[in-house]
Amino acid sequence: MPKNTKLTKMLGLMNRFMAKNLKRLLPHFTALIVVIGPISAGAEDIYGSWSNSFDSASYGFRPLEAGGLLMVVSKNGLQDIYTGSIRFANFEVCSIDIEPFAACYSGAISTQYSINMRLNSCESNSYSQCAGLPSTIELERPQYHQLSGVFVQADDFYFMINESAGVVQAQVINLEDGSAEIFTGTRYGNEIFLQSDRNATAELKLDLWSNERIVAQVESCENCNLFVSHQLAKGDSFELIRVTD
Repeated sequence: MPKNTKLTKMLGLMNRFMAKNLKRLLPHFTALIVVIGPISAGAEDIYGSWSNSFDSASYGFRPLEAGGLLMVVSKNGLQDIYTGSIRFANFEVCSIDIEPFAACYSGAISTQYSINMRLNSCESNSYSQCAGLPSTIELERPQYHQLSGVFVQADDFYFMINESAGVVQAQVINLEDGSAEIFTGTRYGNEIFLQSDRNATAELKLDLWSNERIVAQVESCENCNLFVSHQLAKGDSFELIRVTD
């Protein structure tokens, strides 16, 4: 048999072998991908600091080895420490041995900005220690909306906003008469405070309600000829809608 015929036959046998085994192993690879993916995504969403509406306590989550989870509850300068595990979007933590009570919470990550927790059990020599633990907890953390982009107000005024490292610049253009004004300022969370580069008495406050919507308020506009002075007075507000990024 010629060499090339033997080689072709050998390659054909190898291809059939690989295809047969790949077909047999494919369901296992698929299951592995399905299992690993959500665990990573769910775990990453919980790490960091959270607050709740029950009291002034803050909650911090940190990863431990082998899929473990650490939860530290801080209130009035004191800390309670819990450890446990997380799987997908669900987790369970229990107080460590040095705490004066034995309590366990289970929780679920609702979104990257909200967590729901429930007290499963609590034992202590002092009734007040368990009574002081909330039976249900809703944790949240602030959602910082996107600011940079072009926004429009009443089809007449365009706000071209750029943010870099918390410093904000907004170029306001009046399409009706072609005038423009530059505002600069600082962002604090979803609040932005801007001042006109040309007139220090002209100040605006922007509240980011979402990635698409801003509510702006005139903080000050005394003895100025800005567009806001012709239509709005101090304390008045107007809405800006995103046109493009």
